[in-house]
Amino acid sequence: MKQLEGLLATQPLWTGKQFGLTQFTLPKIDKQYFPSIALPTNLRLGHQVEYFLLHVLKSHPDYEVLAHSIQIKKGNVTKGELDFLLRFCGSILHLELSYKFYLIDPSILEPIYRLVGPNKKDMFFIKLEKTRTQQLPLLHSALCIPILEQMDLVATQIEQQVCFLGQLFMPVSQITPSIRPLNKKCIVGYWMTLQEFEKPNYISSSYYIPNKNEWLHIPHQAVTWQSHFNSLLEITITHIRKESPMLWRKLPDGTIDKIFVVWW
Repeated sequence: MKQLEGLLATQPLWTGKQFGLTQFTLPKIDKQYFPSIALPTNLRLGHQVEYFLLHVLKSHPDYEVLAHSIQIKKGNVTKGELDFLLRFCGSILHLELSYKFYLIDPSILEPIYRLVGPNKKDMFFIKLEKTRTQQLPLLHSALCIPILEQMDLVATQIEQQVCFLGQLFMPVSQITPSIRPLNKKCIVGYWMTLQEFEKPNYISSSYYIPNKNEWLHIPHQAVTWQSHFNSLLEITITHIRKESPMLWRKLPDGTIDKIFVVWW
């Protein structure tokens, strides 16, 4: 259940309405009474989050999941997908989900453009624009009409919201740049270059390199810790593949930090 705990601990990238998009509020649940979830094997991280959110919504008395992962096709070509259709307090809600890990890059001037993926392949503003211009309008497309009709639904009567969750990492050697109007509570760690990781003040700590399926986890003690030297070897190998690993850093006082060591 560590993935679920990590998901529920993640903050939304903004609250209320920003960028023309209304942020969905995750319902509160009591984990003590939450049913045990058998996570299917070989699910990518994004699909893990979708799977857990589906079960959170199904377990909550205020929500009815009408459909999820609804593929919109033109012939044999998939044009897109609707993540969730929900009934909530008498209203119908179309919900699009995004869960991302972003680094705050202070070299970029505009705050919303400062959020980049650990490998510089993802950018927040690109995901934002894709959601606004492609994913949400799909509900109102002609291709979607027959799908909605099968559920006795009309697109104009459906409210649209997004669930944009994220973990943000600030640069280790600089004052955190502004990310307004995004949520500062999303900042959970920091990032650094390999040259910074090699500095003496990191040598006395212990490290754990989680696999990607563990990125959701809240860092904990029950892992096999290793030395700075062994971690450096693993990071170097990972950087050859142009991948930026996440690390948990355990300081001598037992405090655990979450960091990325970037290859670029």
